[in-house]
Amino acid sequence: MRLDPLLGSLLVLSLTACNTSLDSDSCGCEDVDDLDGDGVSEADGDCDDTDPTTSPEAGETYYDGVDNDCDDATIDDDQDGDGAAVDEDCNDYDAAIHAGADEACDDADNDCDGLVDEVDGVPGYADIDGDGYGDPAHPPSVCDAFETVIVDDGTDCDDTNPDVHPGGVEVCDGLDNDCSTVVDDNVADAPAWHADADVDGFGDPAVVTSSCEPPAGSVTDATDCDDAASTTYPGAPEVDDGVDQDCDSAVDEDFVAAGDLVITEVALLPYVGGGSVVPDAQWFEVQNVSDGALDLSEWFVVRGDGSAGFYVDPGAGLVLAAGERAVLCSSEAYVGSADVTYPLGCDYTWGDPAEDASYAGAYHSNVFDLDADLDTLGLYVGGGVDALLDSVAWTYSGGADGDWPHDASRTLSLDPSQLDATANDAVTSWCSAAVDATWWSDGVAYEYGSPGGENGGCF
Repeated sequence: MRLDPLLGSLLVLSLTACNTSLDSDSCGCEDVDDLDGDGVSEADGDCDDTDPTTSPEAGETYYDGVDNDCDDATIDDDQDGDGAAVDEDCNDYDAAIHAGADEACDDADNDCDGLVDEVDGVPGYADIDGDGYGDPAHPPSVCDAFETVIVDDGTDCDDTNPDVHPGGVEVCDGLDNDCSTVVDDNVADAPAWHADADVDGFGDPAVVTSSCEPPAGSVTDATDCDDAASTTYPGAPEVDDGVDQDCDSAVDEDFVAAGDLVITEVALLPYVGGGSVVPDAQWFEVQNVSDGALDLSEWFVVRGDGSAGFYVDPGAGLVLAAGERAVLCSSEAYVGSADVTYPLGCDYTWGDPAEDASYAGAYHSNVFDLDADLDTLGLYVGGGVDALLDSVAWTYSGGADGDWPHDASRTLSLDPSQLDATANDAVTSWCSAAVDATWWSDGVAYEYGSPGGENGGCF
């Protein structure tokens, strides 16, 4: 069949009226084109059909300035959706954190003010240890216990220890108690350390440092009498060399020679203001004539017949320097007339009249009485009768030739020019003392002698 030409033209026009290749506006048809090829046309909600990364089906890419998912509710610079843009939000991944948020006890800066868990509007610092000083890094916190004290001072360097704060007392504990940034400085009761230059384990008392830790080459001991000699220290073996090796103030005391100690005065017939001899008031004097100190500890004093003796008690500390004298007494509680006193200074006492005659011991004797007519006084070193230092033996036969002085209330006094352990054996070296001691409280001279001092003239 032949088609009418006019009808054919109308058919062509009808078919091309809504061809997608033509402008939709030219024919009034709806635009269904997907210009960016992302599978979503503008008619289907593509808010930018020129960008294939933008469509309702696309995920939002934050912080690129583009509404990728074509959703006005999804803000490009507010990833956590808390209504705060990223420039006002210090954590855009957590909706509970943004400027103006309420602070919570979560170890986070919820309100983006640079502080963690703080209480807004409350000044001061938490004082956890209660010492009155707050932690500068701990303002009032929503996490603090109800009873936490808030203080104005925020200078505590350790708010977990009440012994640590500005002005605290430094002690040796390895801590900066006073917050001075220095540990264990200026400790008032720090141990004293003494230099031990000779490394003998004993320190120099004159060289001392107070510190919690020992300085190099120091010890706590302070008893070395010569820190330049390692052979000199307390308890060291004594050597016969003129040096005090054992630091006891006595030189060569283990090497005492006969004659180093001399008997210089003896009170044989003390009357003590009474009418008869008082044995409890006897005394004698000795003098160190050696070049060094003599320690009389454990020295033995004996009568010539061996009937009595006593040792010098080490506890008395009877040490005589070169040239020094000592007075040894029967008793310090002298018996005499009731109205007088016998104020003799005794360096050692061997008896006690308050005890009966049985009172005796290694260092005591109540029966050590010197016989005025015939006796011997002997001094021995080392506790034996084989190391005699000096002895004096006297006799009296009623005034016969050769008798020793025998005057009541006057001592046997050695001539100072005869100060020798041999010279004092002769009767001619002794006399009756004429020095008025005036030992009595009433000022009357009942006794004559010079105990503890140089002997004077003769009667």
